[in-house]
Amino acid sequence: MTKLQSKVLMYVKQTIAIKGIAPTYTEITNDCSLIAESQAYTIVKRLCELNYLSKGSKKEHRNLQVINE
Repeated sequence: MTKLQSKVLMYVKQTIAIKGIAPTYTEITNDCSLIAESQAYTIVKRLCELNYLSKGSKKEHRNLQVINE
């Protein structure tokens, strides 16, 4: 896992713990100092492939879940 992936994963975990809901791609982009939302999407997609995160239904808003502690 890269440093940036680790940073995003920790941010998602903290946001879920504090707010009870997953962050949006915009929030991830802004709070993790990323260049664009597409970068946030790519990192989240890779974290899902590595089984650290999972996405719920496409119809669900803020559908990220941590699956590997």
